[in-house]
Amino acid sequence: SSPSGRLGRWAVRALMLALGFLCIISLRLKLNGGRKAYFRYNSNRQALEPIDLAWARWESDGYKTAKPAGYVPSWAIVGGDLGVHGILRWLSLAIVWCHYLGACLLPSPILCCDWSGPGIPLVRSLSPLDDPRLFQVIVLVAGVVCLASIGWRKCEVNVRDENLSARRLVLICALFFAVPFLLSTNLFIVVGTTVAERVLYLPSLGAAMLYGLVFSGTMEEEEDVLHPRQSAAAADSSDRPSTLVDRFGNRNCNGAVLEVTPERNKGDEPLATAPPVRRDSSWWKRGLALVAYAGVLGLMAQKCSERNDAWSNQVYLWESAYAVNPNSAHTCQNYGIHLSLDGDLDTAIQVLSRVLHMPLVDRVDSEEIFPTLALCLNARGRAREALEVLAQDWAEAEEAEAAFAAGVVIWHMHEFHYGGIEDDVKGEGAVFKEKLALRRSRLLAAQGTVLTKLDSVEAAIAFSRALELAPADPLVRSLASTFEGLIMHAGRRGW
Repeated sequence: SSPSGRLGRWAVRALMLALGFLCIISLRLKLNGGRKAYFRYNSNRQALEPIDLAWARWESDGYKTAKPAGYVPSWAIVGGDLGVHGILRWLSLAIVWCHYLGACLLPSPILCCDWSGPGIPLVRSLSPLDDPRLFQVIVLVAGVVCLASIGWRKCEVNVRDENLSARRLVLICALFFAVPFLLSTNLFIVVGTTVAERVLYLPSLGAAMLYGLVFSGTMEEEEDVLHPRQSAAAADSSDRPSTLVDRFGNRNCNGAVLEVTPERNKGDEPLATAPPVRRDSSWWKRGLALVAYAGVLGLMAQKCSERNDAWSNQVYLWESAYAVNPNSAHTCQNYGIHLSLDGDLDTAIQVLSRVLHMPLVDRVDSEEIFPTLALCLNARGRAREALEVLAQDWAEAEEAEAAFAAGVVIWHMHEFHYGGIEDDVKGEGAVFKEKLALRRSRLLAAQGTVLTKLDSVEAAIAFSRALELAPADPLVRSLASTFEGLIMHAGRRGW
């Protein structure tokens, strides 16, 4: 039970935990295939940069091949370097950690199913006056320092300290949060999401333990609490200890009960024992604690009910996401599509139209916005605007094809496709061309729908080309079938 022995046993346990953690990281890196994991820039802006992967491939080849050309086009779908570097990058990640911690500790946190894009802005200044969120980072660092000091004192246990057991339990709560959360911090491996509340399933246990610790301590009855030097003798006269100090005050960092004997001075006379400590826990304090406890439970129950309602319906889900993160093209796309399917065309037009004004790098892989918006506009009698929207996406599709032919990496969902001749051997060129054909076929089908009342011949040509590009696509087939039905109905009436 010497301090060196306790410290050694603690070091062994910490080493075992670290080795297990390193094994998990090694497995993750092995599953990556020995290469860096690439995700869309908008999936995790804090940890990723939208660099042209043609340059990354050139560097990974040891600069043996010809130096790749510049970005074609300038945004290159992957984009230029819009990220932050150095200390600003780490501060941006720390803001995300604070967000996760708040999601666990706040009685009514802000939750969202899609934090992509600029949902959590990057830190671009070192001044807390310019970015007040830096005060959160300061508090986080101070908390980590305090917990580290508690952990050090835990291994140098002093049975005279009656507050030691409470600090020990706080440290345990913090470890239950921190250890399972390490793999999601972007410190060791890059994750493909800015924020995802699902990674808090295990860490939230630490927050729940902390709430229980706080409220159990405030609801204690008023009583005399013996000083730790008297608690060993008091344990013989009490079958069940009633306070936090009596339960844990005389245990070392391994949980073993310490034999506490009266200290003696040089004259071998026992030292005077300290008087009992009076714990003031009057009825009104316990009442306030009970009210606070009920309030926290009520807010958590309300948030739980709110999320259950949101996940019960796609429109509700993306409506709640849009309320939190309206600047995400991915959120707008999903919300607008489900609004159109639900028949709320005016709101769908409003949501989808805001994406058209976003920078191209912010709306990578959101091409479904264009045919959906065009069909909504056409349903409201705004055919000219619908055709302009379709023309915009058609031009961007041609630009993407030219970039791919020049060797630029093209993103699609969480995948990327290398351009150039050498990658056609791998089949990646065929995959990109297939997806580009699907994109164009849906634009042509939407164009044919818009042209139905304006020029039925041009509409028929558009549908014919759309079916050639993607004959099995459900959307194209549905729009073509509708057009065919209208033509047949008009023919029967002799139009």
